[in-house]
Amino acid sequence: MNFISPYIELPKKLKVKQNLIVYGKLYNVQNLNDRIDYLTNKLRLKDLLNKITGELSSGQKNRVSLAKALINDPTVLLLDEPTASLDPETGDFVRSFLEEYKKEKKISVLLASHNMEEVKRLCSSVLMMKDGLIVDRGTPEDLTKKYGRKNLEEVFLEIVRK
Repeated sequence: MNFISPYIELPKKLKVKQNLIVYGKLYNVQNLNDRIDYLTNKLRLKDLLNKITGELSSGQKNRVSLAKALINDPTVLLLDEPTASLDPETGDFVRSFLEEYKKEKKISVLLASHNMEEVKRLCSSVLMMKDGLIVDRGTPEDLTKKYGRKNLEEVFLEIVRK
């Protein structure tokens, strides 16, 4: 199991490759250099490996954090707002990567997000919560049908305001 959250930063003074090595060793990853090469290629990190993590853009940090979360090849991946604060192109790249990676590795993903288009794209089942309690559940399509043609984000806001 592993996780990613834009609200938890990697050590800022280490270079990207150093961060991946540290986390790989923490998780006792076998063939660590091969794993770093694989993730570097998949997440377009080659030009960033020798850069200081704290000097990266938010999109670059996001991809490095995702590599950190995948370094141990988890079967369960927890994602907290994985595309928060990303430009549309980088957000789409991350969503596409996650779609492909889920299929390739056959992993389970638990996604926390307020981006309902992202939820529709990445999730087969949705739990809507308020104050730590589940207030509704279903597929993105079922919830859209249940609440009419409203955007699921509007539905969520209605539930939260109740």
